[in-house]
Amino acid sequence: MLSPQAWSFVAGRAIEALRSGLVTAGLTGVDGLARLLEGARAALGGAASEEPRARAVAEWLARPEAAVTLGSPEARAELLAEVEAALAALPDWRTFRRGTRHTCNRIGLLVCGSPVDILTVISEGELYGDDDEAPTPAIRGEFLRGESAREIVGFMLSPAYEAAAAT
Repeated sequence: MLSPQAWSFVAGRAIEALRSGLVTAGLTGVDGLARLLEGARAALGGAASEEPRARAVAEWLARPEAAVTLGSPEARAELLAEVEAALAALPDWRTFRRGTRHTCNRIGLLVCGSPVDILTVISEGELYGDDDEAPTPAIRGEFLRGESAREIVGFMLSPAYEAAAAT
């Protein structure tokens, strides 16, 4: 059973995943990200796309309640330049997703405040599923030497975490 701190980590991580928009936009690859950006480009006055998903994004951003979030003409011009730059340099999807997972874990850590609990939750998610047996100490040791544990422990020891945790 998870502790209250572990549940707060799970909730913080889930909220960050939703906030990022990847889940709600259904982005499962770089192609979906490109269509999203193409739609934003069209809504900001750039080149239009014939791709249906890009058109849907552009149409949604053209609605008055959404268009107001795009800001002033100057802000839109700046945003259009950023969208064009993003389209010109689409990320490697695996690297991008790894970065978003790390961000979700960092936010979860800030919400939770318990490194032991977050490492427990992350390790359980990476080491075994619902039908698997509990991992051996050797497998847990492998996890602690792996990328996810190294990244979150590195963040815990960073000035950025110290500053964020102090607020």
